[in-house]
Formats: sequence, structure tokens, C-alpha cells
Amino acid sequence: IVREQAFTVLNRLAALRMAEARGLLVESVGNGFQAKGFQLYARLAGTGLGETGDAYRVYLFSVFDELAQDLPGLFDRYSPQGRLFPREAALLQVLTLINDADIAPLWSEDETIGWIYQYFNSKEERKAMRDASQAPRNSRELAVRNQFFTPRYVVEFLVDNTLGRLWFNATGGATGLRDRCQYLLVKPDETPQAATKLRDPRTLKLL
Repeated sequence: IVREQAFTVLNRLAALRMAEARGLLVESVGNGFQAKGFQLYARLAGTGLGETGDAYRVYLFSVFDELAQDLPGLFDRYSPQGRLFPREAALLQVLTLINDADIAPLWSEDETIGWIYQYFNSKEERKAMRDASQAPRNSRELAVRNQFFTPRYVVEFLVDNTLGRLWFNATGGATGLRDRCQYLLVKPDETPQAATKLRDPRTLKLL
């Protein structure tokens, strides 16, 4: 249970840091207690929220609650997997790691949250589970064994050669997708027979 709670907290803090990097959220995790958003919040609240660590926790909770209106699956503080929160010392350690200058560029990358998802559980733990039993023995083992992130290029390859291929064939190759879908597999001289009547591409479905 504690591990699941820790995973939720890490995902929330990482999501905030990524939102900051995109200019979608005032600095709240970056720079920790010196974050611009928290500094403004602390000035307005005065001493009413207690010491700095306590005030920062309340500030983060207020940010979570605001974002939970649109993203309850991640930020709802009252969900079973998000009821616990780290103590100040542990939180500061996490913030120090998140704000390490060496990984600063990663917060602007779309795939960062996906790699956190995959590597939160170690390879050693996954291997130990598989060595102990061929099949998952509980819901947690099922999640850990299958917790793999699909990189963007794999997703693009699949989409380009399914939806992209359907549209390419339907238009007889007379489409800008030939240039836009970098992973679309097309032979140099390939010119498929165009459909008599083009469908609205929004109606295309795949299993």
C-alpha cells in the first residue's frame, strides 16, 4: 500500500514539474520551497498555515485539488491510492532529485512520465516475481509484470501503418500522409487503386 501511495505522489509531482516546463502552471515544484507559486501563496497566507514545510504541503494540496477538477484520476487526494503524503524530510529529498540540473531538459519531453511509469519498479523485482511464479499471483504482480511504457516512435509506427495505410490506400496514394507519416511503409512505385468514394476519416475504426 505504501509503495502505491509513493508511486501516486511521484507521478503527481512529476506531472506538476512537466506542466511548469510547458508554461501551463506557475512554478510549484521547481525550486522546492523557493518556488514562485509557493512564495506568493506563503506571503498571502502569512503564518496561518504553520511552518514552511506545513505551508508548502497545504499549497501542494491546493494545486492538486484545482487540477483534480479536470484530472481526478491523478490528482484526487481522496482516492484510495492518494491518501498518504510524505513527511517533510522525504519530500525535500524527492524535490532535490526532481530539480537536479542534469535532468532539467527531461521535463520538457513528452515521454518522461512514461519512463517514470516503467522504471518505478526495478528489473530485479520483476525478475524475482517471474522466477517465483510463471503467472502473476496477485493484482500487484500483474501490474508490475506488465508495467511497460510504449515509446512514441512505436506508437507512430503502429498508427502510420494502420490508419495511415488505410487512408493511403483509399486515396490511391494521393495524400500528404506519404510525407507526414515518417514510418509509413510505402514502396517507391506503389500506387494503390483509389476508392470510388472516400469515407470521412473520422469514421475509420480499428480493433
